[in-house]
Amino acid sequence: MNIPDVYLGGDMKDIYCPVCGERIGVETEAYCDHVLFVYLDMIGEFIWSANPPQSQRIEDDEELETPDEKIKALLKEINSDSVLCVSFTTSGMACGPMSSTVYMAFDFCT
Repeated sequence: MNIPDVYLGGDMKDIYCPVCGERIGVETEAYCDHVLFVYLDMIGEFIWSANPPQSQRIEDDEELETPDEKIKALLKEINSDSVLCVSFTTSGMACGPMSSTVYMAFDFCT
């Protein structure tokens, strides 16, 4: 299972739900009903989930070391043909080159 990556360049741009068109911010308190989870690789955590116990169990699994492994494990548990997961990558300079990737999953049947 490949997760498509959208390279956004320097700063995180506005992202819109591909189902309803609602604007989605990475650090928002509420997401539209179509968003299943948001995972931020920089901190290695699901920063939002429609099913917190499920995502917490994946996050705590020590056998899953990389963000990609965690995301794929959660998508396998969700097991739906109506789910699209996309990663959005930004890059820039801090004390040196850095990048950050946010993974978002959308359910087209919600």
